Amino acid sequence: MEAASRAAQGRSGKRKQPPRKPAGSYHDQGGPSYSQPSREDQSKADAERAQRQQRDNAARQAKASAGAAAARTREQAEEEKRIAEHEILFQKFERAHDQESSPPTITLASIPLPPASNPLCLRAGASAPEKKAALRKASLRWHPDKFTQRFGRKIATGQSEAIHAAVTSVFQSINALRQTV
Repeated sequence: MEAASRAAQGRSGKRKQPPRKPAGSYHDQGGPSYSQPSREDQSKADAERAQRQQRDNAARQAKASAGAAAARTREQAEEEKRIAEHEILFQKFERAHDQESSPPTITLASIPLPPASNPLCLRAGASAPEKKAALRKASLRWHPDKFTQRFGRKIATGQSEAIHAAVTSVFQSINALRQTV
């Protein structure tokens, strides 16, 4: 066995090296190798990757805008529902206290004041004529003198100053909106 090993090593005692590729071979000349794609293949791959990224970005943006639109639609629906509920509450309040025979029971807590964020009770994106009509309606409804004239006899004892202050505050916020319409 030792002899075979020595024969493989040759006379100098060193192992034989595999033959080297001759100088000027295909790989030495800068030709394509299997580890690196050609420039053309690399350009195609880069273009495909860019197209994929554009499609993915467009899909993400479409999904985000659809989600935002759905959220806006939900918010608008909720706002319209709150506006309708407020209108129903005020109509019930009017019917309950417009009758001459009803006892003086109006307290500050029983008055359905409009939300401070939307004292005209308008939906988002209302047109100019809608804003004007809502402004007129709210001005007549929440004018302190008109409110006192209409419901003054029904206000509970000791509540008139607090109610007058609240109604005046609502009217002032409505009056401030008159400048923007």
